[in-house]
Amino acid sequence: MEIRVPDWIQRKYHGEVEGFAVSLGARVRKLTPSIRGGDHSFIAAMQRLAASLRAVESGRVATIICLGSAADAKTIRSLVTGCRVEVLHLELWPYSADADIACDARALPLSDCVADAVVLRRTLHRSLHAPALAREAVRVLRIG
Repeated sequence: MEIRVPDWIQRKYHGEVEGFAVSLGARVRKLTPSIRGGDHSFIAAMQRLAASLRAVESGRVATIICLGSAADAKTIRSLVTGCRVEVLHLELWPYSADADIACDARALPLSDCVADAVVLRRTLHRSLHAPALAREAVRVLRIG
């Protein structure tokens, strides 16, 4: 059985679908270019963050905590190479082998006020404990 894609979808997506039904994710990515592959807006935001952290007080290493994606942590690490910035990747999902620390979203294993930045991308909305995770992210942020 062949799935027929309506003509208006074919026109809107300029033939990208050619006989296949368009998933919701594909439609969202088409309408929201910032979450497409490559994600230039995320990289630009992380470049601005890295530039702002280069100006932290001398003698202190800035800390970025990346909650969630190993790919995001890798991207951030590549942007701060050669800077006095440490990137700590905390994974909230069990059985993740590529995290610096695997932990519970409700109680991050960090002291208060230890991070200059906390990056939560594609994480908060997927968490079963989103309010607690948001509180923990704020708790570990350095004041100022």
